[in-house]
Amino acid sequence: MVINDKQLLENFENDWVLVKELTTICLTKLPEYLSNVAAAVASKDFEKLELHAHTLKGSVSYFGYEPLREASYQLEIAGREKKAAGLDTLLATLKAEFKIFFVDLEVLAQQALANAA
Repeated sequence: MVINDKQLLENFENDWVLVKELTTICLTKLPEYLSNVAAAVASKDFEKLELHAHTLKGSVSYFGYEPLREASYQLEIAGREKKAAGLDTLLATLKAEFKIFFVDLEVLAQQALANAA
């Protein structure tokens, strides 16, 4: 598992109910955040890129998967610095890391559902 579930549980004081709530929200919102980043890249809207990449970065930071957090951060910086060069490559990296992460998020959500009962 790429998600650091042990650290996540420690941060939430082993409260599976909170982890269940977090994973439920993230399963719904994170694809939207990714879509917002992709739209900002496509339109070269640097202000929105910085905002949406920052939002995604903050949301995934709870889970301890550094490659996705870093990919989000790189796009946030590109938006802040208004750098169009390399955006497509950064977005491709973000999408690839997101795909890996999201599979584990679904597994974690199932574990949280079972353990919160």
